Amino acid sequence: MSDPEILCYRPPRARIAVAYSTKDRTELTRRSVAPLINDPDIDLYWFDGSATEAGQQLPFALCEASAAICELHRNVVGGPDCAILYALQTLRATPYEYIILVENDVLLADGWLAGLRASAALAVLQGFRVGAATVRVFAERVLSVNDGYCLMMNSGAGCIALAPPAIDILLANYRTLNGAEFIRHFQSLTGMDVSGTVEFTPADRLSVDFIFDVMLYLHGYVVTAPIVSFAAMIDDERRRTVTEVAAPRQHLPQTRGLITRPDQLRHTPLPFCRFQKSPLSDRLLIGCHQLLISVNTREKAARVRADGGWRRKWIQGMGPFALAGSGEISVTLYGPQTGLLLYAGGEPVQLLLTKADGSMPRAVTLQANTLADIVLSEDDETGRNSAVLSITAGEAHLLGLTAHAGVISEYANHHATVKHLPA
Repeated sequence: MSDPEILCYRPPRARIAVAYSTKDRTELTRRSVAPLINDPDIDLYWFDGSATEAGQQLPFALCEASAAICELHRNVVGGPDCAILYALQTLRATPYEYIILVENDVLLADGWLAGLRASAALAVLQGFRVGAATVRVFAERVLSVNDGYCLMMNSGAGCIALAPPAIDILLANYRTLNGAEFIRHFQSLTGMDVSGTVEFTPADRLSVDFIFDVMLYLHGYVVTAPIVSFAAMIDDERRRTVTEVAAPRQHLPQTRGLITRPDQLRHTPLPFCRFQKSPLSDRLLIGCHQLLISVNTREKAARVRADGGWRRKWIQGMGPFALAGSGEISVTLYGPQTGLLLYAGGEPVQLLLTKADGSMPRAVTLQANTLADIVLSEDDETGRNSAVLSITAGEAHLLGLTAHAGVISEYANHHATVKHLPA
């Protein structure tokens, strides 16, 4: 898998950048790029991961005559979460007021940028710190309907404008969560139970973009939107569980005027909020993309090493990234009950756990389509020992390392990134 190819068209000149992502679905792309490709108020950066010939050639057909396009990035593959990370990491160093993520199944209406700016400005007048804004308004994803604007609780990555501080927060907290955690955080922030408005259940595993608004609120920012939507979903399959707000009356009654002042939000410091809880233990999960990890090297600084045949794999509701393959995973132990969260795909996986010197072997079988949080050290020893997990049959998916909060900083990198994982 090769690195993305970058084609430059013109220098930046606007205050707003749109990171537009596509993968095939050329008819959707033609429709959704039309409001953007000649907009004089934006700089357009196109991130394409198409696999078909038609999808790969379409940007060339459209970009040459475009007034807005600055760069075309081709071969941005590995799933939408990889594309989002790549776009944000690529554009973070640029001096834009907002980086706006737009996916090719979102069609923006006339006046969308003015509506986005107006919603943020109204919230600022009320004393809120605005970290992000959207113009895609679903009733089930609105936290509070205020006078002339909304506060959102789940904007999604399909259409969201991010200020530079918000990008930093998301890059440092890029992970999945479940419905229960989402509901719990907003209960803590607002004192309200939002489970009656959201379109998911507490048990549902949620994709990574469900955490965007959560993390911004936890860091003292809000996410705004106009009263009505300026964005339409043009992929019918993705709009079945939510109500697009085309008129103010379509908002849920219980969301009207709930949060109108900053002092109604309780920003409680949560030092470990960027790590989710393991679904199988009381330990915190550091995703494999958040670890100091080396693959097929002897890098001494790495706390976790993977030797053998490994590649990055996108798993939408878990991680969202795994290191998939076979071979050995070696872990330096800094505290009791350090573990590895592993997933087996369609076939069982046979594992052998030993100390670094080969002692204390323990065989483990992971059944197909199941998770296991495998404890590497049962005792209370805090010395710098190591454990080796060997995959003897099948292919395992390493989702990350589990550890108690007291020792988690020994493993965590300061910035979530997938660049160190093999493609």
